[in-house]
Amino acid sequence: MISEEIGYGSPNEAAKKEMPPELANNPIVYPPADLLKHAMFREDVGDEIMALYQQYWDRLKVDM
Repeated sequence: MISEEIGYGSPNEAAKKEMPPELANNPIVYPPADLLKHAMFREDVGDEIMALYQQYWDRLKVDM
């Protein structure tokens, strides 16, 4: 299972039940709900804004 090999969490609850407890209960992989309520999630900003992000990212990489 890829989750075991690299420590990657799975959104599949059935898969989580098959994981070793040290991974399935790891708060870094599966943060508790009280912590997630303070998290910020990136929304889809659309193609136009993504193109702008890409433009500035490319400039940043070149200037490094």
